[in-house]
Amino acid sequence: METDRERKCIPRQWVRIHKIIVWSGVAVALLASSCLLEWALLGGIGLILAGSVLGWWKCHCPCCGSWSVLQHLRYSGPSKGYCPRCGWRVRYDDEP
Repeated sequence: METDRERKCIPRQWVRIHKIIVWSGVAVALLASSCLLEWALLGGIGLILAGSVLGWWKCHCPCCGSWSVLQHLRYSGPSKGYCPRCGWRVRYDDEP
């Protein structure tokens, strides 16, 4: 059974997975476009889309469900942002 604290927090592991997938897709797409490899470019775009969908699916505001909270999430350290829709302070599940 989930506690109230777990329900109101965003899991840090999914934020990290989201950012790793998106940035690796950006790197693959940039390298592929400079080498003119169409299949690698499509793979990079696919990684960007997969990471974005994962971020929207797992990293949304627990209070209002807004996806715009993704821009306030950091890879490491405490999160310092607020949800632009409801004003909830973005917290990770491992923060005190």
